[in-house]
Amino acid sequence: MKYKTQLIIDSPLHVVTELFAEGDNEELWHSSMVSRQKNEFDANKSICLYEVNGRHVEVLVHFMNNNLPDTIDVEVYLLGMQLKISHKFVELDNGQTKWEINTEYTVDGLMLKLTMLLAPKMFISRVQLYMAEFKTFVMSDKNYSLI
Repeated sequence: MKYKTQLIIDSPLHVVTELFAEGDNEELWHSSMVSRQKNEFDANKSICLYEVNGRHVEVLVHFMNNNLPDTIDVEVYLLGMQLKISHKFVELDNGQTKWEINTEYTVDGLMLKLTMLLAPKMFISRVQLYMAEFKTFVMSDKNYSLI
């Protein structure tokens, strides 16, 4: 399954991407994140622990291409799923930033494939929540001191 989501953030591109690039900030804004452990041998890989629907889920995150402030590509592995996520940030004329996420899911197992086919909104809504939480974080004045 492939889909695209986008959101406008009322903040300049350099602020948005600097806050996004600092991975340690994610624990401050991502409500389901419990912890992040960076790979000591490869700085582009992390193991993240999330709490989703009362369950702890371990996720391997691999940053593939970091071309910020324009784009960053990530591969995520969890529970029989692989996600290829491409983030694109575009500076708008009015000091705002457009954030686009293109997501491609690859799943193992019949149940996950059926769930994706019958309830795609369940997957899309998780990305929309992720984006909304980050937007709220960026818009909070106190977080400008982090950059």
